[in-house]
Order: sequence, then C-alpha cells, then structure tokens
Amino acid sequence: MGLYLRKHLEDSPEFLAAQKSGNTEAAPLHAAVTKAWGALFFCVGFVVIKAVGHWTLQTFMPSYLSTEMHFSKLDSYAITTLGLFGIAVMVPFMGYLSDKFGRKPLMLAGCAGFILFTYPAMMVMANGDMLSAILAMLLLGAFIAAFDGACSAAMAELFPTSIRYGGMAIAYNLAVAFFGGITPWFSAYLMTATGNPFSPALYVMGAALITFLTVLRARETAGLPLRR
Repeated sequence: MGLYLRKHLEDSPEFLAAQKSGNTEAAPLHAAVTKAWGALFFCVGFVVIKAVGHWTLQTFMPSYLSTEMHFSKLDSYAITTLGLFGIAVMVPFMGYLSDKFGRKPLMLAGCAGFILFTYPAMMVMANGDMLSAILAMLLLGAFIAAFDGACSAAMAELFPTSIRYGGMAIAYNLAVAFFGGITPWFSAYLMTATGNPFSPALYVMGAALITFLTVLRARETAGLPLRR
C-alpha cells in the first residue's frame, strides 16, 4: 500500500514549479548532506523527542505496564491503545493550532510537558488503577500530539524545495533509528542500573530537553513561503 501511494502521489506544486524552471538537484541526497548542514541539524534535533516519545508509548509501554506496573497483558495493551487513539484524535487539532499560532509554541509546549510530567505520569501508573493509568497515558499522548501536530510541517519548512525530500529523509531516519531504536533497551538498562522502575522517564525527559533547546534556536517558519 505504501509503495502504491508513493508511486501515484503527485509531487508538490513547489517542486513541479522548480522542475519546470530547471531549479532541481541532480543528486539531492548529496546536496542535502553537503549544502544543508544547518537544516539537517535542526531536523535531527526536532526528531529526538518525536522518536523517543513514540517508541516509549508504542513499543516500551505495553511490556512496561505488564512487567513493572503489574497490569495484565490485556489491560496493558488497552491502556496503550487508548493512549495512541487519543494521539490520533488530537494531532489534526494540534496541526490547526500550529498554523494559527506557530510551530515553535506547540513544539516547545510538547517538550515542556514531557520534561515536567513524564516522571509523575509513570508514578501514577504505578498505583495500579486502570482509569488513572489511562489518564496518565492520555496526558503523555497530548504532549506527543502537540509536538507531532507542528513538527512535520516544521521539518519540511527547514529545507529548500530542491532537497526537501532527501534532507528530511536523511535526518528523520537517522534520528529515529538511533534515538528511537535504543529506547526499549536503554529504558530497561536504566531500570537495572538504578533499581528505579520510573527511571525510563529520565531518558524521555533528556530527549525532550535536547529537542526543546533545538527548537528554541530554530526560526519560526509558520506562515512563511517555502524556501525555493
């Protein structure tokens, strides 16, 4: 399905205009690496909490709730599923807010939420109450939804049209592979090393801080013409 959509999806009007005028790159991936280091840096920084947040909520949480918080496997997956459903519902609204108020406020709010509330949310889950765990998961979901609603547009707006696709692909996939890929392992390592069942929150909080500082240094791109 993904391959079908990619083969039949039309290019953006900006790229078609650049193609018509001959303002395209013969080797866009090479050009992105050699000519757009700043944009790549910001894009990687943006994706750190996006990757860690999603891998934590989607991949790590079901087993964490079952093994560490002593929920049944059915309840663990129910809590996680409801949290992910909440994200899906909230993201379009957050995208609307990012168009109205800017990318940076939404992204900073999402990062700040993770920094301030990830640890308390995990402590709430430890109470063993199903409703409390669902509400804690929805709270974390609201932070990733706020970030996601603005981040995708913000990443695209970092790059000029001729290298936008290649630049985003390199930065996004490198960040997800590293920061997201090690999330379950590093979270388990933290619990073993510290003996603290809530220590995975520290990794999420650290990732959120990295992205928060990156977003602070980035320029606001909402409402500006795409770079050509």
